[in-house]
Amino acid sequence: MSVIMVVTFTVIWSPYAWVAIWIIISPHSVPLALTTLPTVFAKTSSAMNPIIYFIMNPNFRGEAIKVLTTKRKMNRVVDAATLAFKQRIR
Repeated sequence: MSVIMVVTFTVIWSPYAWVAIWIIISPHSVPLALTTLPTVFAKTSSAMNPIIYFIMNPNFRGEAIKVLTTKRKMNRVVDAATLAFKQRIR
């Protein structure tokens, strides 16, 4: 799993790094549209780790499914937090 995470991180951040190096070497030759895509692509890196964990780790997958399917408990927790927040505002 660690190898997959490192490879994913490298693949996702490489275009951003290459464009950054290109900008340092020749700042006026890089089209603005070309700088946007690697930036958005690099930001998906933060979403990839949970996906990799979900696919590769049965314990994580089981707990994630519990959290995502336990609607009532989560609503009660959110309602209690909202109520506490509203009481502090008054």
